[in-house]
Amino acid sequence: METFGVIPRGVSMKDYLEVEYVELYKQQYEKNKKEHHTDRYFNNKLIIRRGQKFDIRINFNRPYNPGNDQFWLEYIIGKFAERQKM
Repeated sequence: METFGVIPRGVSMKDYLEVEYVELYKQQYEKNKKEHHTDRYFNNKLIIRRGQKFDIRINFNRPYNPGNDQFWLEYIIGKFAERQKM
């Protein structure tokens, strides 16, 4: 169950880790496009190749503290993405 937008009583919003910006390095001249050999595609979206590493930078509203903070990344591929069948 996702509870986004629900704030418990007595909790300050400054205690929450909030994403302010995500940098995908997706411009033609940037790292991901060059290393994945997709820099000649005239597209402003992140295009990467399966099985290769890529870089992203996530800016939060405050410093990340691995002892207290948790966050998850969800990668969705395509318009009608489905969960991987195992």
